[in-house]
Amino acid sequence: MCDVYEGSLICISAFFSIVPKTIILCLLFKFILIAFLNFNIVCSPLMTLAGITSVTISSIVALYQKKIKRLLAYSAIGHIGFILIAFSSGKIDSVKSSLIYLVIYMIMSLGLFSLLIAFSTRGFLFKFLIN
Repeated sequence: MCDVYEGSLICISAFFSIVPKTIILCLLFKFILIAFLNFNIVCSPLMTLAGITSVTISSIVALYQKKIKRLLAYSAIGHIGFILIAFSSGKIDSVKSSLIYLVIYMIMSLGLFSLLIAFSTRGFLFKFLIN
């Protein structure tokens, strides 16, 4: 995912940052809530482990990134981990919180990529964090 972000235009990175994750998470939420009535027994430990692993690894790797797009890619992985951790408790309030977090994440990503696109059209290319 990081190589896709880094090798593509900012508008394409924005698309890959927002649309696929939103669709996959919404389908996952719907599938699990409809298909598994005993969610806590079936999916909770696996989803908790996946969430904690993605948050931990993405946070550690993001500390050493010098390029903005790679940092955003690892940040996206961490955000998905937070959503999975919240969803893994299996309670309806945590599902609502996960969906609210997903909406806030989408709005934040749109704003951030809009700023990067606006700066790049004016001739400011931010590739590295050192600029």
